[in-house]
Amino acid sequence: MNRLALCVVATAVLAAGCGSAAPTASPSSSSTPANQRPGSAAALAVTVTSKIQLAGFPGGPAVSSGALWYWDDTTGNVVRVDTTTNKVVATIALGDPGTTPYGSPKSIATNGQIVWVTDVLHHAVDRIDATTNTIAERIVLDASGMPGVAGPINPFGLALDGSGLWVSDFDQSLVLRVDTTSKKVTNVVTNVEHPEGLAIGFGSLWVVEHRKAALARIDLASATVSSTIALPGSGPDGVCGMCVDSVVSSPDGIWVPLDLGKEIVRIDPTTNAVSAQIQLGRVADSLAVGDGAIWVAAWDGTIPCTDTKAVIARIDTTTNAVTGTTVVPCAVTVAVADGDVWAGTANAPNGVTRLAVGP
Repeated sequence: MNRLALCVVATAVLAAGCGSAAPTASPSSSSTPANQRPGSAAALAVTVTSKIQLAGFPGGPAVSSGALWYWDDTTGNVVRVDTTTNKVVATIALGDPGTTPYGSPKSIATNGQIVWVTDVLHHAVDRIDATTNTIAERIVLDASGMPGVAGPINPFGLALDGSGLWVSDFDQSLVLRVDTTSKKVTNVVTNVEHPEGLAIGFGSLWVVEHRKAALARIDLASATVSSTIALPGSGPDGVCGMCVDSVVSSPDGIWVPLDLGKEIVRIDPTTNAVSAQIQLGRVADSLAVGDGAIWVAAWDGTIPCTDTKAVIARIDTTTNAVTGTTVVPCAVTVAVADGDVWAGTANAPNGVTRLAVGP
């Protein structure tokens, strides 16, 4: 979960210019199939196998071998949850985020073994050693003198593609590629409107353009924008509308939660067109891919969270329909790991609920 989006739905004020309008229902613009709301879907067969309390907010998470990595941009901490023992096994402190524009860290990326995290305080990306649970390497994002770069890089979104680490800088409207071998910034893509979440898929980097509700598709080989895809719908915020900020890639599509737009959008990567809209009727910012489905945490947007009817919903990737839901109070993030679904819960208290989901 991106805490900039949370500031919008919580009516908090940040330097990014988050609006103060409370979330309201937005008109549906769906003209495609799969407009079923979670409330009309069948209940999932779910067993709660564990509840893990966290000291901070359950941002993310990233999934690696045997672990979930959560971040909290108000404390500067990364928390590792062991998926075998269902326990917090490490807390890694990156430093006090109090002087950073929007908190730190903002994102974690992993290929299953290597773990990278944005470190806004040091204008860097940090590699976490999963054996020792310590920061093993710090790459300062020195892009001075490169086109479009006006100051130090404040890393926001993160995506890993082999030895290439892609990083967004929200305020400078930049996307950078960092070579983790040479530890150098090799490419800068400019004029990507307030970029946030990143995802790798189909030979491309998909970038959320937060302020204009669009996706920029960047060719990985040439590091150039090959297409810009407008996202449908509207939202109540005067600055960012639907305040879209995250994207995920599955083997058969690109999926974007429209946040205050209260829908999920599927993008066909062969046509760069919206192929489905799935109405939720609830705020959605966090998606996960796993078990042949898309999973979403859908809630009312309140922070501190008071939503006792928040749900985890399953979306069928063949029919583009919500095929089941289960209530998890204050579920705001979701992940799939070790065959189970993990719901991050906010303020009720902060924690993780592990769900074994039946057919």
